[in-house]
Amino acid sequence: SIEIQNLASQTQSQAVSVQLGRQSRSVDVEMAPQTTTINTISFRINEEGEYTATAAGVTRDIRVSKPTTLTIPDAFPERAPPGATILIPSVTAEETVVEDATAQIGDRQRTTGSQGAATMRVPDAPGQYDVRVSKTGYAPATTTLFVDPQVTQQVRGQIRVDPETGTAYTQPEVIVRVANPWGAFLVRNLTLTAPGVSKTQSIEMPSGNVTQITFGAAEIGFDDQLGSGRYPIELYADESLLARTIYTVEGESNEPTTADLNAGGDYAEGTAVGRAIKNVFGNIQVLF
Repeated sequence: SIEIQNLASQTQSQAVSVQLGRQSRSVDVEMAPQTTTINTISFRINEEGEYTATAAGVTRDIRVSKPTTLTIPDAFPERAPPGATILIPSVTAEETVVEDATAQIGDRQRTTGSQGAATMRVPDAPGQYDVRVSKTGYAPATTTLFVDPQVTQQVRGQIRVDPETGTAYTQPEVIVRVANPWGAFLVRNLTLTAPGVSKTQSIEMPSGNVTQITFGAAEIGFDDQLGSGRYPIELYADESLLARTIYTVEGESNEPTTADLNAGGDYAEGTAVGRAIKNVFGNIQVLF
């Protein structure tokens, strides 16, 4: 799907071309001023692999896999302290939870449960370990885990601005999502910073859960008319940077539209601060 914005002060019509690999499609749009629309364009891909999608100068990398290909979500940590407990998920590339899969760290292994995850103890010896998830009839997933005594059980974070680009009159929302991929209950102080604004909140996170917080434009100082430019937004947990993004304000022009490829799909609904909304490894909507 592509998200198309008309940032001009008058109605605009335009043919937007979308290319995926060697295939190309076009969609005609007519949009009122200062509006956004989402269009879905279908492509048929017969071979697995990495593909690049392009629309109106915006590109996204897309991986095409078979329904029986297992994957390890981005929320899985790259580093872990010795002896910590960690959740190893088993989901397919089509975002289906797979139970009774074999999860391995080095020579240790366990079977995933009905939520599609296995809780395992990280080895005590520092070093690099192979992580593997497999099941008969599925293509396995592998990654690397570094056991490092200098790291802590860090949560994973993500920031999304909706829309990512606007004008002085746009009222964007900032959606913050934090995942706890560890087998322990964690408490973290989150700080969201935007130009001239800092918001701090303590959250409690059970093992394997995600907390989502939505900030309105007024809460982050974006309710006034902003000048053209790029505005950085950063998320910290106990002073460690988790995620960073940019909100772009464009000056009014006669350029018809800008487009942004929506690679992530729908987001789960926002909830109150500190409330775990869904299990990070039990529902693909909250996987990073």
